[in-house]
Amino acid sequence: MSFYDSEDPTCSVRTYSTGESFVDRGQGHVHIANNEGSVDLVLWATYFDVPAGGAFRIDAPNPGGCSAKPANISTRGVVQTGDNVMIGGFILRGANEARVIVRAIGPSLPVAGKLADPTLELFDRNGTPIATNNNWRDTQEPEVTATGIPPNDDRESAIVRTLAPGPYTAVVRGANDTTGVALVEVYALP
Repeated sequence: MSFYDSEDPTCSVRTYSTGESFVDRGQGHVHIANNEGSVDLVLWATYFDVPAGGAFRIDAPNPGGCSAKPANISTRGVVQTGDNVMIGGFILRGANEARVIVRAIGPSLPVAGKLADPTLELFDRNGTPIATNNNWRDTQEPEVTATGIPPNDDRESAIVRTLAPGPYTAVVRGANDTTGVALVEVYALP
């Protein structure tokens, strides 16, 4: 019997051999599949014996498994002019593309000296621009809104993209060379 992370079916969390047992002493939800079909169960206290020559696959939502992934990373700092901008780097690992939203936040920050109108640029590993944004509603408004996490102020910036694995750089500047405190964020999207 093998336990798999239901969010990453390639991740085997624990495998039991013939003759071993599994006991669930608390409430949990599992999906059991074998050659006869599959069934969803809510477990209160369940005992499984692994039959000789048989196998059960039990999927549980990340039962301490190997697929924990960051959902967000952010940093706050002072954006100045010229080369003194805010730079946020991130790396996407794995074999598949990932959908992300990158945001530049300023006007909605509850701090003094906030950046009044942040702009956002996204670059690939070669320094090639992928996308730019100033005022998130001006471009990609439906995509940004659909994420459920649009910026709170129309002057803030956001980019939604599906990206291949690799390193990326987000650069925050002030529109018209303005300066101030800003936040750069990257969220993983489903």
